[in-house]
Amino acid sequence: AEQKKSFEALLGSALADECSLEVVQTVHEQIRQSIEMHKESKVADPLLISKEEVKSALYTSGVSEASLSKFSVAFDEVFGFEAELHPKNIINNKRFEINTPDVQIKVNPERSDLIETRVIDGLKYILIRADEGVEVNGVQIHIS
Repeated sequence: AEQKKSFEALLGSALADECSLEVVQTVHEQIRQSIEMHKESKVADPLLISKEEVKSALYTSGVSEASLSKFSVAFDEVFGFEAELHPKNIINNKRFEINTPDVQIKVNPERSDLIETRVIDGLKYILIRADEGVEVNGVQIHIS
């Protein structure tokens, strides 16, 4: 739990304004895919995630070189030089959560693509694509 909190804080502080929903989704998804591939390959050795693997996910999501460098230095300071982390210590591969002071959203991690953020008329929104099967307090609703 401590590694997870440290990793989350590290991402937020090292990336600052570049730490977006898309960046966190990419990191979470790439680590989740590594877990699945490791499980399918039935390798006896435990899966470990390196700083370089996380940096690769950050790079893929468009994080700047300056933020990647800041992340790299902070990672070494928090976890140690060339540290490798057990993926389940840094993400929950069974759940993807979004929290605000007033709302908590839990999403199947395989469907985090249904969520996006937007600024509309100067206000920040979290949007969830809802094609069908929407319930509120157990009641099926229709969105028109």
